[in-house]
Amino acid sequence: MIVVLVTYEILPQRFKKVFLLFTSCAFYATNSVPYLFLLLFSSLLFYRLAIQIEISESSHKPILLWLGILVQLIILISFKFISALQNKKTIDFLIPLGISYYSFKLISYLTDVYLGKAPAERDPVAFTNYVTFFPQIVSGPIQKSAPFLLQITNSLGTNPEMVSSGLRLILCGLFKKLVVADVLSFHIEHFMGRSPSHVGLAGFLSTYFIPIQVYADFSGITDIAIGLGKLFGIESPGNFAMPFYAPNIQEFWRRWHMTLTSWIREYVFMPLSISFRNWGTFGLVLSISVTMMLVGIWHGFTLNWIAFGLMHALYFTVSVVTLPMRNKFFSKHSFLDSTRGIAGPVITFHLVLLSFTLFKAATWNDFTYILTNFKEQSMMIYKHIRSLESLKYLIFESGFNINPRELFRITFSVGIMEGIHFLQNNSRLRSLFFSSPARFRWFSYVFILIAIILFGNYGNLRFIYAIF
Repeated sequence: MIVVLVTYEILPQRFKKVFLLFTSCAFYATNSVPYLFLLLFSSLLFYRLAIQIEISESSHKPILLWLGILVQLIILISFKFISALQNKKTIDFLIPLGISYYSFKLISYLTDVYLGKAPAERDPVAFTNYVTFFPQIVSGPIQKSAPFLLQITNSLGTNPEMVSSGLRLILCGLFKKLVVADVLSFHIEHFMGRSPSHVGLAGFLSTYFIPIQVYADFSGITDIAIGLGKLFGIESPGNFAMPFYAPNIQEFWRRWHMTLTSWIREYVFMPLSISFRNWGTFGLVLSISVTMMLVGIWHGFTLNWIAFGLMHALYFTVSVVTLPMRNKFFSKHSFLDSTRGIAGPVITFHLVLLSFTLFKAATWNDFTYILTNFKEQSMMIYKHIRSLESLKYLIFESGFNINPRELFRITFSVGIMEGIHFLQNNSRLRSLFFSSPARFRWFSYVFILIAIILFGNYGNLRFIYAIF
């Protein structure tokens, strides 16, 4: 990255776009050269189709639109299906890197050109950069074409403010990945492996580690991706806004993987809800169910992801249908209304916790193991938590191999991560931080860097959402 950035900065303006495209292609080729040609084929196809849609007669436009969408969906679904067979151990296969993300980019671009929301891009280098941009190709964010193309067709290059902002995001992303996600992953793997050392309180906590680990891993790579983009002078959209503090499941999906959620809402849910608007509540429920099933299938064509989609379709439906009744109830019992601010996020988090176990449960036995263990350890903790002696039993004698020092390190790391999230999502805190003395800010950066060096787990080089 240092060599690439220095070269990018010293190159004349007219060569920057070409060099950035070369860098993205070289990055992708390290994963697979044949799949690089597949990526370039899709880019060229949609580049030509968009121009043809813009200049063709009205009667030909829908044909061109659906031709592009069907070709890309056939490619995407074929690889997803083969990947599902691989999970059943019938085939050894490598799925193309980022195929879900760049497929969604291409489909949204062509649809926007068809609807007149965006012009067809005439510069093939700029457009191919949009599709292949290497910080976003692995796990998103899924950026719309207009803001990206506007940036890359203007004056490219770096500036001190964007560089410092990008480096901060990369630092925070590495902390989330190495110090939080991968440390928790170590304990989750032992727990899922039915390790006798991860029972008791360890088994109970490991269940809570699952959604936190997924979140730290995914938001970590998102911070790194957005930060890398900034180093090249490209602003990317945010992807998370403290989803575990959401008061209901609708709000959770507005805050979790926001670029995917907005894509699904704009290109799937809204057309479906308009088509079914005459069906009343049933039409709304059907639109929600289809949308959430597609979110599940987007992750993979396996039973655990189908179950994930069904669970969130159920959550969403119940939440939306009962919202008027709940509002009416709390308006009549105003003294209970203040509890919604606490109860809502707690209930939503536990619903998400239940569904996120499917990230780790490859089989039905894994899923029931997590739930049964959680129930048993909850009862055991309730039984023994009444005295200090019992608490010592829970920590030191019930198979809890996470010693107090490890437990403190995990708690402290998660606390720092949440502090980072509050800083990223609260403008008042952010302005307070950046108006503080420079030595305090540098102390914070050095502290996080030392924590990464000393406490990071370097045994896992994969990101969870890179496989989708």
